[in-house]
Amino acid sequence: MKEELLKKKKRIKMTEIRITVAADPVALPVIWNRFQTMVKICGERVMYSAQSPLMALARDLGPALMSPEGNLVCTSDFLPHHIFVAEIPSKNILRRLGKLEPGDVVVANDSHIIQSGHLPDWTCFIPIYYHDELVFYGIFRGHMLDSGGAYSGGYYPGTYDCYGE
Repeated sequence: MKEELLKKKKRIKMTEIRITVAADPVALPVIWNRFQTMVKICGERVMYSAQSPLMALARDLGPALMSPEGNLVCTSDFLPHHIFVAEIPSKNILRRLGKLEPGDVVVANDSHIIQSGHLPDWTCFIPIYYHDELVFYGIFRGHMLDSGGAYSGGYYPGTYDCYGE
């Protein structure tokens, strides 16, 4: 169908192209549960080893798996305000730096560059390769207790810009 539309040289609408992927009904939940377990273990390891009480006790963190385009693939049961906005810093990092290579790690907290919230919300972003092919990006977002600013604890609601925070 796609080839026929291209031959007609008319504008293709996504609703006109149907892509189907056959999924093994037994393998799909096994793979999905493995993804969720990997993300959950990542969050728990940080939570149990964190020196920040916000991460250790309040679970103010969010790990996730992202597609190579920066879209959310899988997450676990941590704070939604870190997880469900993870596409924004992911896509901004990819837009600024391009495709990351094996061994690259991006650690950022600048709310203007990667648009990740406020300064104490740190984002760690790594590529995950399998046989030299980029399959996922791992992202971890967490609230660091003290990233500097006007008051200790990294939270000052009375500030009017990121320098005061």
